[in-house]
Amino acid sequence: MAPEERPKPRFRKIQSFETEYAPCTISQYVSERSGMQVIVADRQGPKVNGYFTLATEILDDSGAPHTLEHLKLILGFSVGQFVFESLLSLRQYQVLRKTKAPKVLENEISQETFDKSQAYGRAKQKYELINGLWGQIQNIAFIQLDVLPKLWSWTGDLLLKFAPARFTGEISHSIVFVLTFVLVQQALSLPSSIYYNFVLEEKFGFNKQTPKLFVTDMLKSNMLT
Repeated sequence: MAPEERPKPRFRKIQSFETEYAPCTISQYVSERSGMQVIVADRQGPKVNGYFTLATEILDDSGAPHTLEHLKLILGFSVGQFVFESLLSLRQYQVLRKTKAPKVLENEISQETFDKSQAYGRAKQKYELINGLWGQIQNIAFIQLDVLPKLWSWTGDLLLKFAPARFTGEISHSIVFVLTFVLVQQALSLPSSIYYNFVLEEKFGFNKQTPKLFVTDMLKSNMLT
């Protein structure tokens, strides 16, 4: 019985050149199916370079077993964790709706203090539920839309266009990729951070931040990252 013929890869070569520092050929390919790009070095291989190698895309286009099931598994675990944590938060929210302090605390705190504590706890639980849902939507979108591989390809294109040749290597590319990813995540989480500090915490008198201090702390965090 003849072996089953694999589908041919659907990659189109964009450019190719030989390097002066090593006897190999560098080629850039783009997938006609998804538009993602890979860099291939060496005639014998090919060997894919990069922190994110886009191996999934190569396997898919070559007809070999792809990682779709793995992505489903990751999504399943992510959604399962979110549902489990949300159920715990909802249980805690029911406890925070109680209007009478436990007998152990009746002589320790006033009713007014207890009511404020319960209200603050409920507000935080609502915030965490909504913020958790927003984070889960981001996780699903990042996986389903191949955001990380596309971000890797985009940052690589930026380096090739604007950076000196010595800064277009794998290490420089990885640094730019990570910094860009951190900025994207920070931009997505910025509205919820502003709401938490300047709306929720301010409402209950716990906010110690000023807009200037908030921005300064954010910049310091970026520099440390």
